[in-house]
Amino acid sequence: MPRIKKVNEDILKKLEAFHGALVPGLIIGAYMVELAYDMLGDADLVDAAVESKKCIADSVQIMTGCTLGNGWLTVYDWGIFAITLFDKRGKDGVRVHLDTKKMPKESLTYKWFFRKVGKGSHDEVNKELLVFKKSILTYEFVKVNIKKEKSAKIMTCVKCAYPFPYDGSAECKSCRQGSYYINNNFH
Repeated sequence: MPRIKKVNEDILKKLEAFHGALVPGLIIGAYMVELAYDMLGDADLVDAAVESKKCIADSVQIMTGCTLGNGWLTVYDWGIFAITLFDKRGKDGVRVHLDTKKMPKESLTYKWFFRKVGKGSHDEVNKELLVFKKSILTYEFVKVNIKKEKSAKIMTCVKCAYPFPYDGSAECKSCRQGSYYINNNFH
């Protein structure tokens, strides 16, 4: 998958199609990716980390090719508008975050971020973000310390008989922690 390093109308359309709507978090995420690539220079083999499971993760997936499925994207559900792109080998990277100190307090973007205006203002916030671009972002150079999980041996759960990655227990996590569904015995 090609790396998309600059925000333009085409990428905004791709983000909208992937996410289902063009929302402020996608635009912020897109500019975060652009800034991170600007600062990384020639790094071509990157992994990514995001600190929110919200919209910015979709921008990272579309623009970098780092996805949950290929294992190149790590998501921390911290609710922070921040991403890190880093070299796969050396682990040197750039962390970019939304910097509310750089936002005019009277701006719609500031009010949107602090939930003082609703979703009905998205179009106007989006217009503002396309003017702000990277000016409301801050970056820092970082060394990443993400440990990738090794592939575990596959076992069969003693309770439900489903195969699962062995983690030291004879039961799968679903049986130990409680499943997200109730089996109605449909066949």
